[in-house]
Amino acid sequence: MRVLRPGGSLAVVVWDKLKNNPGLAAENQLWQQIFGEDAADEVPYSLGDKGFLQNLFENSGIPDIEIKTHAGTARFSSIDNWIYTGAKGWTEDAISDDQLELLLQKAQKELVTYETPKGSVAFPTSAHIVTARKQPNE
Repeated sequence: MRVLRPGGSLAVVVWDKLKNNPGLAAENQLWQQIFGEDAADEVPYSLGDKGFLQNLFENSGIPDIEIKTHAGTARFSSIDNWIYTGAKGWTEDAISDDQLELLLQKAQKELVTYETPKGSVAFPTSAHIVTARKQPNE
């Protein structure tokens, strides 16, 4: 808020809870199944509780925030594209090519419920958008 001009707006987007993002939860479970519990990454969803999020902003001195939950649909051209995007997007090069291949093979079996009849992937997602406005006289 300190860097906003008077009357300026702030917007922050965070994932909703993992349980409210079923495809991402299934992907997370797949990682756990293959690589162990330490491979599960719930950090991106750690701000998904609206009460916690509200308190975080209020305790940071940002008054009058508004939190809206927006539902959408994640779409990928294929299960392989979905998993590859997640593996390379989140872990960069933390997993080997062999581990990625294993992940892709298991995903073809475990995540088939998210595949459309045309072979693409679609699943519901939700995120919270937090907005606030700096008062004109601040």
